Amino acid sequence: MFIITRLIVLFIAINILPAFGYAQYRFSASSLPKTIEGGGTNYSTCASPGTNSISFTVGPSLPTTTSTFTLGAIDLTFDAASPCGTNFNALGLWIKSPDGKCMKVYDGGLSTTGYDVAGSGRYVSLSLRDGSCLNDVDIKANSNWDPVASASGNFGVFKPNGGTSLGTQTMAQYFNGINPNGTWTMYAFQSTGTQPCISAASLLFTKPDVADSTSKGDDCSTAIEWKGQPFCLQTNGKTSSSQMPGWIGSPCSAGFAVTIGNPGTVCDWNNANNNDVWIKFTATSGGTMCLGISGLDQLQQSIIVSDANRDGDNNPCTQFAKNTTTCNDPNWVVASCSRSGIYTTTSGSSYNQQHCFLSESNKTYYLVIDGNGGAETPFYLSGFSGPLPAILPIDENRGSINIRAMNGSKISMSGTLLQTNTGNKKYLQHINIYDGLGRLHYQTKKWVSGYSELNINRVMISGLNVIRVHLEDEVYSTYTFKISKQ
Repeated sequence: MFIITRLIVLFIAINILPAFGYAQYRFSASSLPKTIEGGGTNYSTCASPGTNSISFTVGPSLPTTTSTFTLGAIDLTFDAASPCGTNFNALGLWIKSPDGKCMKVYDGGLSTTGYDVAGSGRYVSLSLRDGSCLNDVDIKANSNWDPVASASGNFGVFKPNGGTSLGTQTMAQYFNGINPNGTWTMYAFQSTGTQPCISAASLLFTKPDVADSTSKGDDCSTAIEWKGQPFCLQTNGKTSSSQMPGWIGSPCSAGFAVTIGNPGTVCDWNNANNNDVWIKFTATSGGTMCLGISGLDQLQQSIIVSDANRDGDNNPCTQFAKNTTTCNDPNWVVASCSRSGIYTTTSGSSYNQQHCFLSESNKTYYLVIDGNGGAETPFYLSGFSGPLPAILPIDENRGSINIRAMNGSKISMSGTLLQTNTGNKKYLQHINIYDGLGRLHYQTKKWVSGYSELNINRVMISGLNVIRVHLEDEVYSTYTFKISKQ
């Protein structure tokens, strides 16, 4: 089997306590990137395993899966850069648990053309999750699709597509009541053509249920409070609202503001006030936050804002007077304007819409979604706290955060100097350095004791570097740093 000559990535389990507050456990595949083109016996059915596979080491101490904790997501990143292929449609993927249960989770659905990713730094990324309001993997070829999982754009969340044999069965149902610890295996099958490579893959174990909030969130005062659990929502049956960000009415063009906030931000995100849905959420820690809207069947527009509190009452649903002369709406601060990479006209898009922005700790944000011209659709809302959990805000370029409160102060950064102090004990130290999209570009491990310093400047890349340090002490301490290198 042809293996691409790049870094071999081996991830350990990460207990993620994200900005949304409930535990998740992610396990990433080893020995990636990897081509799934030929070079061995392909896997065509769950009854006849082949050798074209990718492995995940899960555990060792996860509980037996239940209705409240099980396999919640399979995240995949495909690469079509040479020597990888672009035939996403003729590909099948199966996931097999340690006890031998096997489920087909991908059955084509991506166009065979239109993914001009070779040499462009673009990757076809998608997440397979349970959710009745999600669609099968079916992304039409279009030049505006920018599928980077940790940036604003059209990152895709879809339901696992196992064909007609599974019917409506979900991953949570299929893998319920098993011991998840051990080796999970993903097998690939190609029916024709040249297949893409898989450059990243991970399994997420978490709370699997999806809340039904389709009847809620019609205006600012009844906004749905979201704490990270996936939601099924809809613009069906919703009405317009006067608090809509940027909405002023006549005489402003199409009734919308030229600028939002003071000083004003230009955000031409909508062209009418139709049937909006409101979701509010509070970031429990600062840093990159991404919210994804998936499963859209009609054109929709979206924006994320926070209260500017111009009227001083700390209530975003009661507002300061809007300026119809300059067409300015001073009541909101724009956190993410949808026109920056998500869709190209004020009509919105029926493609997946993902907003990534830099959140502030303990600040409440509002996601507002409107149906274009009254168009109605159900949709799925999910969230991601960036490519890595619990990392510092970008504006704090140097510093550290101890992810687990029980950890002692053993690791610190001074500029690009990594400082370790283990006292009179000796521990194995792992150092992983990622780029801004969470892709590993350097790793090493060594024994450390007493006080030591390591200058990591030579192994850093230009731009954002995320440094994760694991120390095999009594509590397996984990530290994360962000450093921007010019």
